[in-house]
Amino acid sequence: MLGHPFTRDHLWRWRRWIAALGLLLLVRAALPEIVRRVMISQAAQVLHAHVEIGDVELALYRGGIALKDVAIRAATPAADDAPPLITWKRLAVEVRWLPLLRRTVRLRQVALESPRVALDRLADGQLNLLALLPAREPPPAEATPTAAPSPATHGHWEYGVDRVVLRDGGLRFRDLAIMDSEPVEINLEHVEVTDIALNQHVYGGPSNLHLAMAFDQGSLDLDGRVTFGADRTAIEANLNAWGLPLRQARLYIPKVGWSALEGTLDAAVNYRSGAVVDMASVTS
Repeated sequence: MLGHPFTRDHLWRWRRWIAALGLLLLVRAALPEIVRRVMISQAAQVLHAHVEIGDVELALYRGGIALKDVAIRAATPAADDAPPLITWKRLAVEVRWLPLLRRTVRLRQVALESPRVALDRLADGQLNLLALLPAREPPPAEATPTAAPSPATHGHWEYGVDRVVLRDGGLRFRDLAIMDSEPVEINLEHVEVTDIALNQHVYGGPSNLHLAMAFDQGSLDLDGRVTFGADRTAIEANLNAWGLPLRQARLYIPKVGWSALEGTLDAAVNYRSGAVVDMASVTS
């Protein structure tokens, strides 16, 4: 026996499904641009700066969002050709869905690629990046301090970050408060931090840090571990530096007045829970 004939009701039902699918695809295609415009507007209001976002990528099934080609410029730049204060090529954040059912916000990864920061100490001693922070309003005179509420023992949220990665970062520092100072360029080749949580039981282990930094002709490596306990925080860190230049240090040594300082510094420092347990340095 043949099946039911394809009636007009079937046709209209299929058309409704096709229309709904088309609408869903249209919303999905327009959503990144909507998010981009909203984020530009909100960030500009919070930072009091000009914010540019080239593109937004969404991966909803992975709980991911990525901001590409971002530039943050001062609202009133010192010159028309002044570089942006902060830029990056891509910032990607992914959240895990299942831990939300256990009242835990866990980020799978935060990856930042090619960030650049232009940091200046102005003639009055202030840092130019402080202009991006909101102004702090003093509390009313009649207000009386109140005791901070005790954290809830049940129903509170936990937070953790599985992995934070920074690749190919750069910092340019200019000290405009000191005469004859030269710009300093610092390159952050790789920074990686894993299992970041304020509560130890989120991961059941310590947070780990690895940092590799190039400074002029020298380099610096840092490996650290932070363990959060109920009554104290334990810190372990191993720092190794090779060929760090000393010529700029003369500008920050008070009442010496050296006209020149040449040399490099090699150092190895082992730090354990509030004390330096081993340190060695060589200056040439």
